[in-house]
Amino acid sequence: MALLYQYIVLNSISIVSLLERKEQFHDIIDVRTPDEFLIDHIPGSINLPVLSSEERAVVGTLYKKDSFEGKKLGASLISKNIASHLKEFFKDKDRSHRPVVYCQRGGERSKSLATVLSRIGMKPLVIDGGYKAYRRHIVRSIDELVSKVSFRVLCGLTGCGKTKILKHLSSLGCQVINLEELASHCGSLLGANPNVTQPSQTLFESKIFFSLEKITPEKIVYVESESKKIGDRHIPNSIISNMRNSHCVWIESSMENRVEFLLKDYNFFTKDSSKLQEIMKKFSSYIGKKEYATINDALTNEKWESFVTALLKNHYDPLYEKSINKNFPLIRESKRVKLEQFGNDADIYYSTAEFINKTLG
Repeated sequence: MALLYQYIVLNSISIVSLLERKEQFHDIIDVRTPDEFLIDHIPGSINLPVLSSEERAVVGTLYKKDSFEGKKLGASLISKNIASHLKEFFKDKDRSHRPVVYCQRGGERSKSLATVLSRIGMKPLVIDGGYKAYRRHIVRSIDELVSKVSFRVLCGLTGCGKTKILKHLSSLGCQVINLEELASHCGSLLGANPNVTQPSQTLFESKIFFSLEKITPEKIVYVESESKKIGDRHIPNSIISNMRNSHCVWIESSMENRVEFLLKDYNFFTKDSSKLQEIMKKFSSYIGKKEYATINDALTNEKWESFVTALLKNHYDPLYEKSINKNFPLIRESKRVKLEQFGNDADIYYSTAEFINKTLG
């Protein structure tokens, strides 16, 4: 297969051109293994692997021992899988079908499928540099796009509803980047939803890139104050640097309101306290023995309001205040908005977002 495509001229396309002209092509085909595809892929692409994850491992092991035998096995497996794709996916495609094909580096896997499609009479394109070129573009572009963005950072103690306010700002037409939503995590040790898996680091960065791409640089972009990591995912340094040098809005809320908000927002923990008890063991390193005993006692007896109040007072509040004062130098000049000023509105978080949009936007 490798020899065959050396004698056939395969047209290629750069990743930049592809992203600008995606709608001109019928399909973007990722021929890598399902495992590689799951980690990250070009948005909108479909997975038609020419080697399964298991097949690729077997071929790779054999290739290290005997390159000729490895290539021979690889060619036979690739041929078998391409034949399967022709019978199924390409069954109803005619000669006008114009797919874009890519693998990890734009090498033999993508060229193998493209060669066969070309011989049939279709007009495939191969991405120069494959997925690796896409990754380089994402990393480089994030830094370039962030340099043009003006952030307005929502700050406030845990439970004041920053993320909810951020979503309402978006519904009001404001520009928003919700990093926690992109990371599928709410931050902190308790931020993981047991029913949701975080995206890979590379997929997280891809999501950030496509969010930034929609931004109009002349308008403010609202974000939530974050540490360098959300769960296990690292926020790109350029975003952290920009955020920490941006103007802030401080959201104030009473302890009572914050406790009530958190009990509603994290109700999956109160429904199954065993998961919460397991996570709380990690807190013992960060909280004094006496304070930890108080928190743990409230948890064991399922005194939820006491548990959340003690956790905020003894861990989250002091930790957040220390971090925000250290990392956000403009916090002292921040505009302050108190949730309680909106009284008993049906949704004080929407009212807060509306106020921020009208007075600070």
